Amino acid sequence: MTARTVPRRRRLAAAAAFLAVLAAATACTGADPGSRSAEPAAPTATATGEAVLTIATGSDLSSTGIRQQLIRDWAKGHHVEVRIVRLSDDADRQRSQLVAALQSRTGGYDVVNLDVTWTAEFADGGLIQPLRGSRFTDALDQDVWPAAADTVRRRGKVWAMPWNTDVGLLYYRKDLLPAAQYGTPRSWDDLAAATARFADSPARALPANRNVKAGLLTQLKEYEGLTVNTLEAVWRGGGDVVDGHGTVVVDSAPAQAGLDTLLYARRGGSSLPLLGADSLRSDEMSSLRHFIAGESLYLRNWPFAYGRLKDAQSKSADQPAGRRPEYGVDPLPWSSALGGQNLAVAAGSPHRALAEDLIAHLTGQDAERRLFEGGFAPARRSALTGRSPGAAAADPEYLAALRSSLDRARARPATPYYAAFTRDVQDSVTTMLHGSGPAGPAASALAERLRGSLAGH
Repeated sequence: MTARTVPRRRRLAAAAAFLAVLAAATACTGADPGSRSAEPAAPTATATGEAVLTIATGSDLSSTGIRQQLIRDWAKGHHVEVRIVRLSDDADRQRSQLVAALQSRTGGYDVVNLDVTWTAEFADGGLIQPLRGSRFTDALDQDVWPAAADTVRRRGKVWAMPWNTDVGLLYYRKDLLPAAQYGTPRSWDDLAAATARFADSPARALPANRNVKAGLLTQLKEYEGLTVNTLEAVWRGGGDVVDGHGTVVVDSAPAQAGLDTLLYARRGGSSLPLLGADSLRSDEMSSLRHFIAGESLYLRNWPFAYGRLKDAQSKSADQPAGRRPEYGVDPLPWSSALGGQNLAVAAGSPHRALAEDLIAHLTGQDAERRLFEGGFAPARRSALTGRSPGAAAADPEYLAALRSSLDRARARPATPYYAAFTRDVQDSVTTMLHGSGPAGPAASALAERLRGSLAGH
């Protein structure tokens, strides 16, 4: 995409988003059990005068449906009906649906579930209203992970509360990389050294291991995962894409050094590259499938992969010795780009106080602990200590990896132009990864584009 095509595409995207919302207002959304289709001007009270709250959200990705259960628990205790409107599972379409519905006030939403990267845009656009009271500010100051808290503060106000968070973890083949020989990687260079060592080891020659194609699998397909991996690479080199003052600095020497780690890992090294070609085509699910198929030693992915890998390990228990994969998890050896979702009160909601009370419940200490036990990464530190009655104890290895990665996580740039930011990053870095030159020229070209898009041009 060239810079001059952006305004026209923005107009087309806005028109498509408005049409999508009109269609959603008259058709079933394929909602989860207990959720309902989107309706224009949703009623705010039942026939008996009971209040009705409408929450717009993506699907519940946990196998337990814990988020819907938390909503139902609050609704029952407050004698309030809560209608759950499920939006598209595609992040770009979901954002477009929300923007159009909130701008036109056709959705009748009271609470909206936002990706962490959207909160600044929705706040600056007047689509959500600030949260009131010390119960929110105290939680942010005392218990919420700092990177998650950074995503909801803007211009001295709190615009949302972190519901669940997400962070990168490093999964590895414990059976192929015994700790006594390989240790725990503490840097990108450690991963490269372990990959080279395995390539020269007798284990590489065994029939069961001939499918290993690379040291590390990650997500370099042209979508948001590429933006995440780009930020992490730049941070790994000691640089930044946008500094704390909003200045574009991706063309600095440290930032270029970080981007070079992606290029060198793709192009050079031993007979076993650190990054294989599969990473260029992979998102979260495809990289996980390749890893389970035995095609790499390490995998950078989110916490959801932990349960999937444990299931895969259990299913392979009846395989012959030497063919049973064993998976482990470590903290990501560098700062992870934070993911997750924030809950906000929609602008114009006639039930602001009730909506704030629902958000306080869904993001409280007990709810966050239950979210963690239901498979989500929690936004509160306290959720990783203790457990609910009857809940199983968390795996200490996973718990330690999650806590360490969340401690060092960093938020993506907070800007009302994040959609343009991530598009520019994806376009530029994709060209760089498929080219033959160094990172310097690509970083300079990206910097020029970002200086325009982050100024609203």
